[in-house]
Amino acid sequence: MVNVNYRIVIRPLTIIVAIIFFLFCLSPFISLLSSKKYRNRAYIDLTYRVIANKEARLAKSKEDIILRFFDYANRHIFVPERSVPGEANLLDYLVTGVGWCDHQANVFNKLLSKKDIPARYVYLKDKEGVSPHTVSEVYFNNRWVIFDPQDYLYFKLDDGNYATLNDISQRPQIILSHVKLKSLETTDKDAYEGSKVFWQRLFPLPMEPERSAPWTERNSIFTEILDLYVTCFGKRFINAYQDIYLRLTLAPIKQIDYRLFFAARNYQIYYRRDLAIDRYMSLIKNYPESKYSDDGLFFLALLYIDIDHDYEMAKDTFHKLIVSYPGSEWLSIARNKIKELDKN
Repeated sequence: MVNVNYRIVIRPLTIIVAIIFFLFCLSPFISLLSSKKYRNRAYIDLTYRVIANKEARLAKSKEDIILRFFDYANRHIFVPERSVPGEANLLDYLVTGVGWCDHQANVFNKLLSKKDIPARYVYLKDKEGVSPHTVSEVYFNNRWVIFDPQDYLYFKLDDGNYATLNDISQRPQIILSHVKLKSLETTDKDAYEGSKVFWQRLFPLPMEPERSAPWTERNSIFTEILDLYVTCFGKRFINAYQDIYLRLTLAPIKQIDYRLFFAARNYQIYYRRDLAIDRYMSLIKNYPESKYSDDGLFFLALLYIDIDHDYEMAKDTFHKLIVSYPGSEWLSIARNKIKELDKN
């Protein structure tokens, strides 16, 4: 009689444990069916995981990873004319490609967190207490060293170490002796003088900057399962997850031109070249008057650079943008991209 009762108690518990285990294993897909807020949060987490893994795949050291992520943030987030960043989440900055210095720093920090490299954003302040600029501090070689994704600047000391904010505060000449800024002294005197005035406003540090807490990866059960799926199934899982996400996200949106642009950008961010090009071409061909068509041309040109390494196609696409959309907010950036491609 005792044995029978024991089995009766154990059986429901076993079923409950099995159901909980089953739900945890399916949690990445269950997240897609939850609230929009949680679905977006889970998708953003996967997105940065995909980018970090892809961009760091050939890195040979922690320093190499930092520099690759630094380069990514600078090459994919811009400050075009007459533009303002979208909603304050880390997916919008990637989709629109628009972000100011603090947004670029946060994209950089988020990527670093995926490789367990602590980073934080720092609001620099002038003597009035106003913050005109944001940079990142990365914990590397037991020091919080400074990286400026927007201006694509970092500084090295004579001993080979990366500079901290205190290093620069004590020796502000480090900034204007940087090769990038130094070159402006001969090529663009006005730009050099503007940079000089700007940095002299911030260094030596007139007051203590405002810092965020370090961005670190939260190792929850969900992220562990997500990692397991990515490790075991790779692109098959990632692509299936994205397909479901896009289907759910785009379903209520009636603007076909925006649907095409949003899908193209997401496919491009996930390195799904052919799908991205297909959506861009549909947008540009069928909706030439759309407010997203010049965006489509701009990001299509970036795809040719980043994924195809086809610099002639990129230049042709930038030229088409300049000719077809003379009022585009991307004009000056497109022209600069053409100059960079011609130079390099």
